[in-house]
Amino acid sequence: MFASRSRIPTFTRVGFSLLMAGLLVVGGVVPTADAKTRKIATSTSASVTRSVTAGGSAIVAARVKLKPGNRALKRVRVVVQMRPVESTAWITIARVRTDKRGKASFKTQPLSANVDTRVLYKGSAKYRSSSSTVRRIVVAQGLRITGTSASALNAGDPVLVSGTATAPLVGSPLELQVRFGSSELARAAKSWATISTGLVGGDGSFAISAAPMAVGTAEFRAVFRGSKSLSAAESNSALVALSLSDAVAITSSAVGIVMVGQTVTFTGTASPARAGTEAGLYYQKDGSTTWTSAAPATTFDATGHATVTIAMPSAGVRNYSFRITSGTSSTKVYSALVQVATYSWFSLDSALAATGTSGSLSAKSGLVSGSQMSGRGYTTIRSDTVRGSLWRLGGRCVSFQAARAVLDGGDELQNIGFTARLDAQDEIEYDDLWPGDAPEPITLDVTGVSELSLILTLPGNYDLWLPTTGIWASPQVLCTAKP
Repeated sequence: MFASRSRIPTFTRVGFSLLMAGLLVVGGVVPTADAKTRKIATSTSASVTRSVTAGGSAIVAARVKLKPGNRALKRVRVVVQMRPVESTAWITIARVRTDKRGKASFKTQPLSANVDTRVLYKGSAKYRSSSSTVRRIVVAQGLRITGTSASALNAGDPVLVSGTATAPLVGSPLELQVRFGSSELARAAKSWATISTGLVGGDGSFAISAAPMAVGTAEFRAVFRGSKSLSAAESNSALVALSLSDAVAITSSAVGIVMVGQTVTFTGTASPARAGTEAGLYYQKDGSTTWTSAAPATTFDATGHATVTIAMPSAGVRNYSFRITSGTSSTKVYSALVQVATYSWFSLDSALAATGTSGSLSAKSGLVSGSQMSGRGYTTIRSDTVRGSLWRLGGRCVSFQAARAVLDGGDELQNIGFTARLDAQDEIEYDDLWPGDAPEPITLDVTGVSELSLILTLPGNYDLWLPTTGIWASPQVLCTAKP
């Protein structure tokens, strides 16, 4: 009644897989490496103690997992490697086996410098190899001041600051830094300045000499700047009280405003007389700790006086002192300080660019009503009816001079207003000027002024086709530094 049913062949799973593999090859699809090798991908991670003190040990922890499913790869061997941070060559330091959670850990030998670390799983016939990211262990170095040669000194006398360093710093350069102030709060508000340098000795100790020239309390610290393999370090601080010595007094002939090129005589008076002792005049810029020779050495006469006359070299504020430069006291600055401020005239129009003006006005002849202004030291002030600039004097100037004028050739019915503003609070308004009016010289006392604004006000009927040009001609300030 029914036709006999043909028997359908059955396949085992292995047979079916082989058949499918054959079909894939016949069909032109090549099996992947995983299909050939059947290796399972893995991932290795590592964590380390981020920072240890020199001579301390770090813990390197690793974990190996299977990538599919994120399961732990237990009881396999991993390799811990390390290298100095400036090197590219890895060194195997340990081989450890993971536990049932796929974790392993290792404690390093005592470390002396910064190192990079990684963990490798080298794989097997069944599992692929993998490597962790590189982790850095920072080894903190140590510096400690153990004492000073004196707790109280005359300003300029040498002081020896001694201390110890961790062993890895042997032979490393150190800086001795200082800041001054009458209280801890006052010193904390000031910046550290390097006053001397030295090296860590073979026994791990250091001794650095300096001759601070200041009055009050000097706070010292030792600093190692660091390198690729050695971390930077700062020591504790040590205090030394400094007072003025009465061995040499100093005076100057400077009176009032001292100009660049003006001669000033400095007189040192020694007690006792120190007849025939060589001395030199030295200076430091205000706020600096560096001393520079100001003139060739001289000698104290029979009455204990040494005199040096110099032409003031440039604008600025400087502290002057006599230093003994002969005999066993050659490192000492004996005198107190005398401060001299030297002034020079600085032009305010060197960076101006005049546009849209009439007549033969030069771009460097002043502040022009049609100007666009930009540059170091000042900010443009500009609106529909206002032109001008704000100059940052910084309290370093004492006098301002210019001439205010209106150039010929403009609309004779248009007037220009002039205003000078000192620190945005003291405003000086001058009478308007018209074409044909004579220029008017202006002098202002700007002592202590931080900002000077020079402003020109245009009339409401200002004609761009026939403009009236107002000008602060040749503006200049008398200062100790360029605005």
